[in-house]
Amino acid sequence: MPAHRVFEAWAAELADLVATHFAPGARTGQEGTLSSSPAHDPSAEQITDVEVDEDTATVRSVIQTAGNTTYYYEYHLLRGDDGWRISQLSTFLDPPGTPLIDPARAEALMQSATPEAILPDLQAHLRLRGGSRSWTWVRLTHTSSPWRDGYCRGRMPSKSPPRQT
Repeated sequence: MPAHRVFEAWAAELADLVATHFAPGARTGQEGTLSSSPAHDPSAEQITDVEVDEDTATVRSVIQTAGNTTYYYEYHLLRGDDGWRISQLSTFLDPPGTPLIDPARAEALMQSATPEAILPDLQAHLRLRGGSRSWTWVRLTHTSSPWRDGYCRGRMPSKSPPRQT
């Protein structure tokens, strides 16, 4: 079967799956991808948590793939006239509640975020994306800004200097 026919067949199967199990407008996250093994398998996916609140629900699950990768899923469901439908499906590589950064590092960052703190200089090897946009250093002068004595990288709206407030 030619490659484009394989993708067309997959798109048709995915459309049927979405029509059967998903709320209108919801997406699986698998659109435009093709895999030799399914992302979900009822015989391998373990439900770890279910929370129901009237006509909405959250279901969490975990699955370990043959390649020894563990995926954590969170399904948001809506109850409709024809039963429960998936309104959102999120995939994670860490269990729910896992902090993005070490709690001690997060606390250190929070302690350093004071109105008097000055933003660090942008490292020389880093650039802001933006193509031909004109970026410049702008002194923050708004007195209610938490960084009122610092600088930020931003685009000047006009050639006139920033207004003092």
